[in-house]
Amino acid sequence: MERYFDQGQKLFDYDGVIFTEAPTVTEEVNDVAREIEDLVFEGKAAYSDIGVLHRDPNYEPVIQSVFRRYDIAYHMDRKIPMYKHPFIQFVMGLLECYMKHYEASAFMNVLKAGYLHEDVERGYVDLLENFILERGIEGLQLFDDDHFRYQTEVTDFGCGASIEGKNMLA
Repeated sequence: MERYFDQGQKLFDYDGVIFTEAPTVTEEVNDVAREIEDLVFEGKAAYSDIGVLHRDPNYEPVIQSVFRRYDIAYHMDRKIPMYKHPFIQFVMGLLECYMKHYEASAFMNVLKAGYLHEDVERGYVDLLENFILERGIEGLQLFDDDHFRYQTEVTDFGCGASIEGKNMLA
């Protein structure tokens, strides 16, 4: 179906394809939701058999709102530019880190991408960033153990971090 729209090809086989048009986006999406409900209720289709295609990103919030109201489960499949993919951002961050000689902000962007740690460890990445900013650590100092004296402890008040006599709650 996308091939027909992307390449401007004509669609000849309309079996199972319904085109909807209305004066406003909201009315159009409401018509689509009612049509989906009718098809499912009459047993002509299952929710998993149905796809809704649109080209205008302005439809997405309306679809989310209307489908939620009709209690229709949905998944938005979007084409996103490759440079916005998290893994590509991670690789670009690695290259930036190397090119900027491990500048702290570039180094933190690599860590924040999430590919080098588990999600539950994100708090430690944030603590490390605060530590680096507080100390003004840059470049190869990031890899010098003498710049890092860090200790965590669990107390009655939660998880805490101690940096050379300074206490911080996490």
